[in-house]
Amino acid sequence: MLRLPLLVALSFAVARAQGDNIIPPHRKTISFTPRLRHASFNTTPWSPPLPLHDPHEIAFALAAHLHPRAEYHLRDDSYTDTLSGISHIYLQQYINGLAVLNGKLNANIKDGVVLSHGESLVPSTSPRTPVDARMAAIYFVMHATSRDELANSLASDFDAHIRRATILRQPITKASQWSHVVQNVPDTTEPVKARLALVQTPSHDLHDSHLHYAWELLVQMDQNTYEVAISITSPPMILSVIDRVSDFLQDASLQPVHGGFHRYRVFPWDVNDPDSGFQTMVTVDADRVASPRGWHFIPIDHAPRDLLATEGHDRMPNYTETTLGNNVFAQEWWERPEVPLLKRRRPISSTPWPSLTFDSPYTPTLHDNRSTEAQKHIEASITQLWYTANMVHDLFYHYGFDEIAGNFQQYNFVRGGKEYDAVIINAQDYGGYNGSTFENNPDGKNPICRIYLWGAESGTVPYKDGAFQEDIILHELTHGLSERLVGGPADVSCLSGPEAGGLSEGWSDFVALVVRVRETYRDLAIGVWASEKPAGIRNYPYSLNRTLNPTTYSYLDDTAYSASHRVGVVWANTLWGVLRRLIRTHGFSSTLFPPEYFPNNLYRVDLGVQPVPRHGNTLALRLVIDSMKLLPCNPTFLDARNALLQADYHLTGGNNTCDIWRGFAERGMGAKAHLRLGTTLTGQSDHRYIGLVLHHILPQVWPIVT
Repeated sequence: MLRLPLLVALSFAVARAQGDNIIPPHRKTISFTPRLRHASFNTTPWSPPLPLHDPHEIAFALAAHLHPRAEYHLRDDSYTDTLSGISHIYLQQYINGLAVLNGKLNANIKDGVVLSHGESLVPSTSPRTPVDARMAAIYFVMHATSRDELANSLASDFDAHIRRATILRQPITKASQWSHVVQNVPDTTEPVKARLALVQTPSHDLHDSHLHYAWELLVQMDQNTYEVAISITSPPMILSVIDRVSDFLQDASLQPVHGGFHRYRVFPWDVNDPDSGFQTMVTVDADRVASPRGWHFIPIDHAPRDLLATEGHDRMPNYTETTLGNNVFAQEWWERPEVPLLKRRRPISSTPWPSLTFDSPYTPTLHDNRSTEAQKHIEASITQLWYTANMVHDLFYHYGFDEIAGNFQQYNFVRGGKEYDAVIINAQDYGGYNGSTFENNPDGKNPICRIYLWGAESGTVPYKDGAFQEDIILHELTHGLSERLVGGPADVSCLSGPEAGGLSEGWSDFVALVVRVRETYRDLAIGVWASEKPAGIRNYPYSLNRTLNPTTYSYLDDTAYSASHRVGVVWANTLWGVLRRLIRTHGFSSTLFPPEYFPNNLYRVDLGVQPVPRHGNTLALRLVIDSMKLLPCNPTFLDARNALLQADYHLTGGNNTCDIWRGFAERGMGAKAHLRLGTTLTGQSDHRYIGLVLHHILPQVWPIVT
């Protein structure tokens, strides 16, 4: 049996199965990225020696200043933010014509000044002759497959499987940068795409980095989409692997703009779950800024193939009478992917265009067959997902996640960004129970959100449907937000490191908290209704009480906190403290959605040209989203803290500096906190130090631009 080196940790579990309560294995996933000591996020402003005005030229000048002999390409997802006016420029490092996959520079520029930048550039090379990409693909699947029998076959008969696979060269075009396609790779749903690249890995003492030639692979499996870098050596080594699918795993009144067109029977935006309120008929008008043609609009030339064949679409070339639209495709997913997207079941409006009605009640009853009872309410489930996902799209749009920033739309109304990437969201997905996932893709390609049934562990009759747990849906869709914003819309691999993955999970929980928070303080937990756990699915509830939630930055020293969801609890609870401080200082808004016409009570305009959210909860959401845009690839907690401070400075002039510092200091991330890299498998630090906010040292750790 061939034994080959593996540089990643595997994580999976097998659940129990009996009768109608057959529970498939939890999704197996692999994730590993090398942590680079020299990677940095610098918040000290920098100006080029000669006055320059073009942000692209300024970014290249910065790169030449940092590494004079390196080669860079400007990424086409660089953009100037619509709200802040800050240009976010992304450069990719190249050596000998090959991309250094983790050699990146991001620069945040305004008025000719680099406000902050992050970089992980490498100055040296170590060329080698590449081996066949088939070996890399087969080798990776041997470790990634959840089928033990196949893994054993691949290991014992490795060479035979390589011979059965075929490799084809293909021309590199603007639409596709993949130079090879590997076919007949077991357990994949599409041919594996491959290209040569370079990858940095840290040296043994962590003070330097080595450069490796590697095959970069895009491997699509039934429940996973992997970006992999595998060395060209024989035998190969996995240098990094990123699963684009994010899991929602167990670890232990806001009003939109309304009009008079479409009506949905749903749990409204201010009802988190069926224990918190009741289904009602909600009337929704188009948000003229975020969804100017309405949720059911989809230009025929931007629609999925065969959309004309769907019921009702022949009468309305640019609209649908079902849950397909410009922002969201919502449907059941009871069977495997062989059933195409357009053949999936969706509710059809009971009234014709232009006033649509979706009236499917959710009234579960006791039943011997748990799946049958859950499936009886599939149209209510799909309608709820459609409503919630569209509301989230419109909310994020108003806080800066628009077309040019990489949001999810089939058609972008000639506003920039890449199109054809509405969110595909599946109700009662066959792929698992007691969780959910979000599979992100670069701007211009549809992400997939999978929502599962719940109740296998407790024996709930019938299964509870995750579609009706609003904080779960908010959590998953926020993965799409953060992964498109951090590192740029074209690179969704930038939240894969140990702390970066925790940031992603923490932001996802935090946005769910912002939507649910009320003026009167109360602790909150995630997923209470679906999990039937009073404390929710995290190991602690979100609370200012240090007894109820004792987490601090130093908790990440504990190997039990290497899982991204546990790391995320530390980050989200820290932001929870910042949020409550901002509410205490600025008050509370009963709505996160701006009224139709500006100026309005949601904003203040006395601080500058751009509108500033007036209240603590709206301000917190804006600052968190702004901070994501400033960050480099795979940031640390302290990078994200500094980005939040910088976002506040550029939005309000630093009015909230003290509230933010105090919120972080309370959880161990004050001015003296720092990280020292260790040698653990996860790359977590050996030591973290709790810092306190000392006002007289703030200028030393936070440069103020005048």
